[in-house]
Amino acid sequence: MDSSISSCTEQKKEKNIAIIGAGISGLLACKHAMEKGFNPVVFETRPNIGGAWSSTMDSTKLQTPKDYFQFSDFPWPDSVSETFPNHNQVMNYIKSYALLLRLLVSIMYHQSTRKIYLLGVCGVVPARPFRVHEVDFVILCVGNFSDLPNVPDIPISKGENAFNGEVIHSMDYGAMDKIEAAKFIEDKKVVVVGNHKSGLDIAAEVVKTNGVRHPCTLVFRRAIWSGYKSDQKISNIFTSSDFKNCITGSSAPFYRECIHPKIPQLAILGYSESPSTLFTSEMRSKWLAYFLAGKFKLPTIKQMEEDAKEWEKVARRYYNNDDENYKRACVGALLQIHCNDLLCKDMGCNPKKKKWPFQELFSTYHPSDYADI
Repeated sequence: MDSSISSCTEQKKEKNIAIIGAGISGLLACKHAMEKGFNPVVFETRPNIGGAWSSTMDSTKLQTPKDYFQFSDFPWPDSVSETFPNHNQVMNYIKSYALLLRLLVSIMYHQSTRKIYLLGVCGVVPARPFRVHEVDFVILCVGNFSDLPNVPDIPISKGENAFNGEVIHSMDYGAMDKIEAAKFIEDKKVVVVGNHKSGLDIAAEVVKTNGVRHPCTLVFRRAIWSGYKSDQKISNIFTSSDFKNCITGSSAPFYRECIHPKIPQLAILGYSESPSTLFTSEMRSKWLAYFLAGKFKLPTIKQMEEDAKEWEKVARRYYNNDDENYKRACVGALLQIHCNDLLCKDMGCNPKKKKWPFQELFSTYHPSDYADI
């Protein structure tokens, strides 16, 4: 069933919260909102939880050491001894977390959220054939690595029509089951364009299937991940051109990398780049739950815009003003700790989580250090 979400600007005693997506970010948003006394509703397009992990290639493994890719209050089971668990182990871990915390009761499956309207701003909400849900706050957890593939524009004379083979995106390959995928690449000369994580996974599967008989060729312009149009995907969900421009019209639009200064009724989780998306999403889920519970207030629009511009300025300095990929200049563990410090200060929490000064200076921060927030 298709759903349309409308966000009210009026204040109510009890906030109705809609969460779009039941991947890792959506589950975290649900968990921390529930801890603050809210009863959020999660809308998920797929028939299951897990987001990108629910449908991926057989060779896919966690690319982050599992100690950094874990829920702060839910360690990996002892049965998982690998540093980089495979996709089945990751899915089992995610499902166990959702079951333990009883998050599944809040999820509505097969719900394709087509549009978001802000009442009083964006006009009339259509009734049919959509089912309309009126809420006070929307949390978008639609992910950066799905749905809208980043396919280059190639002239017809030089594109698929001039090539006798088959051309597909990694998203379509990832949707195949193990047997279907193996047959698709078997005994074929495969060229993988782009070195996104999924591209490397496909190359690994081709090598595993075909060996040296048909070597796989990996072609990329730069060592950067850019397999999906995440900004455009988020923008497309709004009906208002003004709000579309808020997302795509600015290269650094989000305060604390999750709230647009001009759309304070909506937050986006899983958008920011980091060494561990789970770690980053959980910290912002905690921060967002504190905000929704009235534990702190957002700065003025001007202050939030200035803060976002300062982040952009610093990021561009370290990536030679690259308009498309400067955000990834901020992917680093030290910056993640700095971001966590800012979030902790907003929440009124002590950002120093180590027991001793020596540990604070030289020990690595893990998700479990923030379990008490």
